[in-house]
Amino acid sequence: MRRIERYPGAVVARAYARSAAGLGVTILPLLVLEPAFWLSAVLWIGAALFLVYLARAVALHTTRVVLDEDGMRTEGLFGASVPWDALRTVSLNYYTTHSDRSQGWIELVVRGPDGTIRLESSLEGFTQIAACVAREALRRDCALDERTRTHLEVLGIVPARASGQALRSLRGAHHA
Repeated sequence: MRRIERYPGAVVARAYARSAAGLGVTILPLLVLEPAFWLSAVLWIGAALFLVYLARAVALHTTRVVLDEDGMRTEGLFGASVPWDALRTVSLNYYTTHSDRSQGWIELVVRGPDGTIRLESSLEGFTQIAACVAREALRRDCALDERTRTHLEVLGIVPARASGQALRSLRGAHHA
């Protein structure tokens, strides 16, 4: 089994576009106008935040996620590696963008002793990756908390209730 995934071009393009728009809205007034000191300070702080967001966009653009028999790793700006035999914790967290929790994204966090990998649900093959990570976690008696189990079930991945058992069903998210 070897799986390589990337963030889709449309996701990366939107991140770059948001960064450019934010930098334009914050830096352009500084260059064209002579804003008051306090307004300049606010604009510079905003520009700094959009530069951080730009770095995140570059990270998404350069990230490759590789899963194989030995473990999981990310290659790119913020590369990390977690061998399956060193897997410590796995968690799925849902972050909402609306008060009714109708929209948002899921973040998969995989920790080992020497690194942490964080993946967003916009990643191609995210569900299959989450299924593979959950299967490896259960195979190695790595406990999954109730929140993570609930989020796995939302993705259509049904983890076994007892630790150490194989996943009963992957409902469409079969091991590739």
